[in-house]
Amino acid sequence: DWGNQKITGCFESQISMKKISGSIMFSALAGLVAAGALTGIYQMPRSIVFLIAVGLWWLLIALAHWFFSFEKKHLFLHLATSVTLVSLLSLIEWQPLAWFIIALSIPLFAFVWHWSAVMSRQHTALSYKTWRRIIMMLWVLNVFGWSGGLFSLSIFFQHISHVLLAAVGATFAAAVAAANWHVYFDAKIETFAFWIGTLWLLAYEIIWVLHYLPLGYFTLGLVFTWIWYLLQLFIRFHLTRGGILWEKQKVFLISNTALFISVLYIARWI
Repeated sequence: DWGNQKITGCFESQISMKKISGSIMFSALAGLVAAGALTGIYQMPRSIVFLIAVGLWWLLIALAHWFFSFEKKHLFLHLATSVTLVSLLSLIEWQPLAWFIIALSIPLFAFVWHWSAVMSRQHTALSYKTWRRIIMMLWVLNVFGWSGGLFSLSIFFQHISHVLLAAVGATFAAAVAAANWHVYFDAKIETFAFWIGTLWLLAYEIIWVLHYLPLGYFTLGLVFTWIWYLLQLFIRFHLTRGGILWEKQKVFLISNTALFISVLYIARWI
């Protein structure tokens, strides 16, 4: 029996290593596909090229998620990140920074794929905390990219209803917060229904107010992302057993308030 268990354990270990190796290969491929799509969009700024590149990119993502049976939240992360990078690439005018975004897409999508395939299922408690923080920062980047893109639409295309843009931004912000809370808490999304609705209303009002500030779309996106991050963070603290430990958060809140006011003051001169 002991010999059979040892052989079985070695066999399962070999299968696990093959899965990880395969994931690394597909991770690299996912990063290269992302960089290829973004390069095509940047080098050939035509509507038909944009539609073909994004369409094929999303089709490959959807097929890969269907074939490998990834969770829906990972599909959401892939698609949201692709929209974020396209949005940033479309708005950035400095060429070196644009190429940096394209280069960044390779490790970014390689990581997202590896997280979807391996790390979210096979991990230790310590490694999971590290990957979880990285995923959180990626969601922050997504909120910044989406909000900056929506604010740019309201500036460049003023015939588009601001109510619609605010609703889209608030829906995305609430969905991202729910996805992030789901990573921290082993519970169904329905558990957070009240707080998702509350955050949606707050995000909608914030976007509506920021729309009237005489600031650029990247600055508005940064301000919104900053406020959103604090809101979803304290809601997450509230959902824990210990709740919000206000005594420990005093320095954090005071420093963020001071820095936030300073950024707004400096931004008005940019």
